[in-house]
Amino acid sequence: MLAGALLLLVAFPFDGNQDALVDLRLMSDASEQGLLVWTVALVLLTGGWVGGILAARGRALRKVRLPVTAFTVLASVAMLLTYPGTAIDVYIYAARSHLLTDLGLDPSTTLPETLWDIDPYVRYASNEWANDPSPYGPLWNLIAAPATAFDDENIAVAVVIFKAIMAAGVAITGWLIHDIARRVQPGLAASATIGWLWSPVVLWEGIANGHNDVLLALLLVTALWCWYRGYLGSLLPLLGAASLLKVVAMITIPAAAVAIIRRTGWNRALAAIAGRAALFSLLIAWVAFAPFYDVAGVIDAIRAQTTVIVTSPALLAQAISNELGWGLDVGEDFPTFGVPMIILLTLAGAIAAWLRPSQFPTIAYEQLFWFLVLATSNLRPWYTIWLVALGLALPLGMPFARAAAFAIGGLGTYAYLLWVRHWYAAEWLVEVGITVGIMLGPTLLVTLWAAFSPLHRRLRQAHAVPTEA
Repeated sequence: MLAGALLLLVAFPFDGNQDALVDLRLMSDASEQGLLVWTVALVLLTGGWVGGILAARGRALRKVRLPVTAFTVLASVAMLLTYPGTAIDVYIYAARSHLLTDLGLDPSTTLPETLWDIDPYVRYASNEWANDPSPYGPLWNLIAAPATAFDDENIAVAVVIFKAIMAAGVAITGWLIHDIARRVQPGLAASATIGWLWSPVVLWEGIANGHNDVLLALLLVTALWCWYRGYLGSLLPLLGAASLLKVVAMITIPAAAVAIIRRTGWNRALAAIAGRAALFSLLIAWVAFAPFYDVAGVIDAIRAQTTVIVTSPALLAQAISNELGWGLDVGEDFPTFGVPMIILLTLAGAIAAWLRPSQFPTIAYEQLFWFLVLATSNLRPWYTIWLVALGLALPLGMPFARAAAFAIGGLGTYAYLLWVRHWYAAEWLVEVGITVGIMLGPTLLVTLWAAFSPLHRRLRQAHAVPTEA
């Protein structure tokens, strides 16, 4: 694992490239060597990850704390010093946060392009995203502010601060996962902790690329930690805070509310929980929306993201439509499908929580998993960070295996998107099909195997021919 992290650092250092908006292909001059480095590093990271999880089974974390801590710190530092070469989101974070801390503008609604000709800093939002509002909730503005408040308008300093924030988030989430695992699977607590701290998608997308999905995972895991600990008055406020960071977390709130009601019953204890939840939620909302309190603007900014179509089944549908002449405009038509699907996932989660309230953590995982597969047109590899975190907050098994397959598939798409497709020209439909297949294929295969293997075993047992003693 450490060899993989150091290989990426040596091949794609942040130092010397910090002022550029490039990717791994450009940094490697589009060479076969760049692809080889990425592939070998991914294999090493994955091998160390899986090997660490297996080796830690049955061991207490205190007995392996030194190697786990040492490798985690070294790998995290390596990623901190590696260029964010597969996504420039951390630069966009800085450009938008600069609007708030240096100019006093609302980063949720101010378009960077309005300052393009007078403020060089906002150009780090890139031409592609300069005319788009922020896709994040207002709480992110508060969390991001320190990175540009103390960077002296130096983008390199801001990026390092963002990466450091994510590294801290990874460490805290690891502690929470370990504490949860000690309750739900004591013999695998160390394995679950390593499953998070050494995850390639967490190290690469979370620290190297500095994606704020680490903080969404932190809030979600903290909410589950409160569920397991019995701090039910904090559960809904934490999920609300997660929604004010990224709105997707909102689909878990009704299920959480129903699970609390079913777990507590209609009594004074429930009234006390509701009172604390309401008070904490109002406080979080008041802090998150400060200083602009432009609720309508935030809603409009988030709604604008529904027209963004990136590697996803929706993009594949658009490519097929173009090829066959169906005349679909997925950018305009997808909300007609996506919004009802989100509503269905939300209602299904609430119903499942009513029937099996003790399974709320699993329900939340499934809601987010199927949201990514079915209900979003904007599917990114770093979104799998949520699933890895939630999968490790459950008894270690198929949910985590599905999340791990999803994460590795997402990271695997970079080999094709950054190098291979530039060497071998193909029709757009073929390119999209290959990319979606690489990303979703592994997790869907694991999901199908998990769904049908118990049925297969039952059928085999039912048709088994009894043998004589």
